[in-house]
Amino acid sequence: MTSNAEKGEDLAAEFLVETGFEIVCRNWRDRFCEIDIVAKKDKCIHIVEVKYRQDNYHGYGYEFVDKTKQRRLLKAAQRWTQANRWKGDIVIDVISIDGQELELTYIENAVEMPLR
Repeated sequence: MTSNAEKGEDLAAEFLVETGFEIVCRNWRDRFCEIDIVAKKDKCIHIVEVKYRQDNYHGYGYEFVDKTKQRRLLKAAQRWTQANRWKGDIVIDVISIDGQELELTYIENAVEMPLR
């Protein structure tokens, strides 16, 4: 049985592939963090946070990427970069999939990366 999180990540991955991304990995983890999707497009790595909500009664998924979650995503991006010895560009995106209609919102560069 597929969980809601898996369903959302599957839909997000399909969207990314359909729009020209290559999926590098899904559910990347280390001891301290987890990344839903790592994708590549035009020599740039995209760290993608996926938020899936069956209904938007409490808000849209992207609204739950608060400052605390943004700090976690920055740390995860940094750890992935180090683990994979990535020297190129990297951005953090958010994909929100909401409601029965599965409304997909893609926010590219949703979290500002500090200068390296």
